[in-house]
Amino acid sequence: MTDLYTKSLNKEQLEAVRYLDGPMMIIAGAGSGKTRVLTYKILYLLEHGYSPENIMALTFTNKAANELKGRIYQYVGVNKARAISAGTFHSVFSKILRKNAEYIGHNSNYTVFDSDNTKSLLKEIIKYLKVSEKHKVDIVQRRISQAKMQLIDPFQYADSQDLIIDDTKFGLPHIVDIYLEYWQRCRKMNVLDFDDLLLFTHKLFDKFPEILRNYQDQYKYILVDEYQDTNYAQYVIVKQLADLNEQLCVVGDDSQSIYSFRGANIRNIFQLKKDFPNLKTFVLTKNYRSTQRIVQVSNNLISHNKAKIDKKIVTENELGEPIILFQCSDEHDEARKVVGAIFQLIQTYHYDYKDFAILYRVNALSRALEDELRRLNLPYRIYGGMSFYERKEIKDAIAYFRFISNPNDVESFKRIINVPPRGIGDITAMKLQEAFYLNDVPFTTLLAHIDEYNLDINKPTQLRIKNFHALMEKYRQLASKLDAFDMAKKVIYDTGYYKYAELDSHERAENLDALLSGIQDYTEHFIDENEGLSPTIEDYLSVISLITSNDEIQDDNVISLMTIHNAKGLEFDNVFVIGVEENLLPHYNSLMDLRDIEEERRTFYVAITRAKKRLYLSFAFSRFSHGVTRFNEPSRFIFEMEKEHFDTKSKNLFLKNPYQRQSITANNKSDNYNKKALGPSSKTKIGKTSSDVETANYYLGINLLNKLKEGMIIEHNKFGRGEILNIEGNSTEAKATVNFDKSGKKHIILKFAKIRILD
Repeated sequence: MTDLYTKSLNKEQLEAVRYLDGPMMIIAGAGSGKTRVLTYKILYLLEHGYSPENIMALTFTNKAANELKGRIYQYVGVNKARAISAGTFHSVFSKILRKNAEYIGHNSNYTVFDSDNTKSLLKEIIKYLKVSEKHKVDIVQRRISQAKMQLIDPFQYADSQDLIIDDTKFGLPHIVDIYLEYWQRCRKMNVLDFDDLLLFTHKLFDKFPEILRNYQDQYKYILVDEYQDTNYAQYVIVKQLADLNEQLCVVGDDSQSIYSFRGANIRNIFQLKKDFPNLKTFVLTKNYRSTQRIVQVSNNLISHNKAKIDKKIVTENELGEPIILFQCSDEHDEARKVVGAIFQLIQTYHYDYKDFAILYRVNALSRALEDELRRLNLPYRIYGGMSFYERKEIKDAIAYFRFISNPNDVESFKRIINVPPRGIGDITAMKLQEAFYLNDVPFTTLLAHIDEYNLDINKPTQLRIKNFHALMEKYRQLASKLDAFDMAKKVIYDTGYYKYAELDSHERAENLDALLSGIQDYTEHFIDENEGLSPTIEDYLSVISLITSNDEIQDDNVISLMTIHNAKGLEFDNVFVIGVEENLLPHYNSLMDLRDIEEERRTFYVAITRAKKRLYLSFAFSRFSHGVTRFNEPSRFIFEMEKEHFDTKSKNLFLKNPYQRQSITANNKSDNYNKKALGPSSKTKIGKTSSDVETANYYLGINLLNKLKEGMIIEHNKFGRGEILNIEGNSTEAKATVNFDKSGKKHIILKFAKIRILD
């Protein structure tokens, strides 16, 4: 296969593929063919003494894992491709945990909680513990998740004075109590959440070195895709597995590290050299995706970051069309220009709808676009909204499967006990749940002998509970005899749930049909891959519970609307990035921290490098948000790209725009990148982004707040002269209602408005 490698790979790629002398890191620039390199790396390993069973390839989506295995299958056949342990971190580690569940205090039929399950349980615990209302479910969930990603269990949390003091400082002293109760309830229910799959894998390897050694011996070569997106837990587990053989290949791009809100840590890339001193680094700089203009402006942009591995991406592709920048008055004007441009391109060049993507920093920006797309009757799909598996009828059906598979999954029980209606209400369900937590018996025992517990449940209801229990036990007996599809179909129809959903709406019944069709496809595929062996409903659950949002992106002929974060790893001929404004991109939550600004720049970098042929950017001077009109400036990132790659009209905006600013990092060359977020008292100057901005004698309204009064005449840098009618709020939330001579009555946010007092 030597000719295959030399014909298919460039010099940089070939060197990376052939290196087998120790740990290595491949820095793969956007569009540089990293999936191809991973594929050929695995083929090369198979040619040079590694059996498929000795290779582990970790990805962040099932879609990426399936694409990798699909490419390998083309060269070595289905059997070898199947034998490679390729999958997401969570799916691969979940298989390890199921084989060793008893070592972590679980049964192998554990179920995996999704975010909604976790929130539901935490809500109950917060109510049960009677803690202060400051302990909001979302805040508590995020705090517990952050702890688990740092490999901190509730007992370690309780021993950490720093964590307790930090929680108390923010009025959340009972996080530790909630975490401990959540931990104990999950253990009793035989349930793990997504973060547990990592935390318990680490605990398994840490507490049982002989088990770790077995997996080190099995997986002699480990590959990690998108390494820049790994969190601390993932980083530690990979290090545990690779420590013995030091045969590790990580692939990533520091310029595309954009998931810190999920715990991803860009420093994992820089730490790798310390962990493996003989690490060899390869840099892939040739872009096969984008035009020269797009590659050049992305280089311009990312060069402003300080925390990066120096590299310059190049391409032999054509120069390409100039980049176009739309200046818009508001979100409706922006939608008209963007959708109008798409319509024109389709008419002129006969593009398919699927050749277009509209990307944005926050989901809220899609609304005006949807109105305009519907007006022109252009088909589109929003990705990242409610996914198929988040629909009520789908979650109900899967809850039935989960409770059949795991009889102690009380959260699933509560979801299905009265759908279809069985005359068993929420209060009864809560009594059963409390009895389960208070009594040291399996939940099935409690249901079967409900009359033996003093639960204040009337006889007719007790009979209904016993009947439901008997039905579930019948299904559990069938679960080992029927394949996943036949079992799912029987449960959905025999329980009356399909008829119940159909009476509610035809669409819900269609979604259940789609679910069953998917389970049928899964079953047939499983049988083909496992020499006639049929999958159980438990097998299906082990796969479906680990689906990621990107796995649901389909190749239908529609215009794609999605957040930049959801677009990572995708590419389109024509990309429109909207809302390229201060306070949106970079997001206002990021403006006081240099590290956060750099991540926002990387986010924009990811957005523009999705484009293959044409790139459009847009900003709007005003947007209606949260009941008021907000005024934003064009993003600083626009002015960090070379204007000669833009069309003539856009170049003029660079020259005329009064808001052009220098990069935040350009004004902070002496700052320590690793220092904590800058506080309000910091003396560090942040160019024209700090709150003491002055532009042509206009001041940020927030700085004039103590001087402003109703009836005062002011001048706004955009709307001109006006009279203040009303001032509401204080500090950063202050806003004023102003009657402008030419623009009429407007609401302005003083934090963003540039004004001066005229009288």
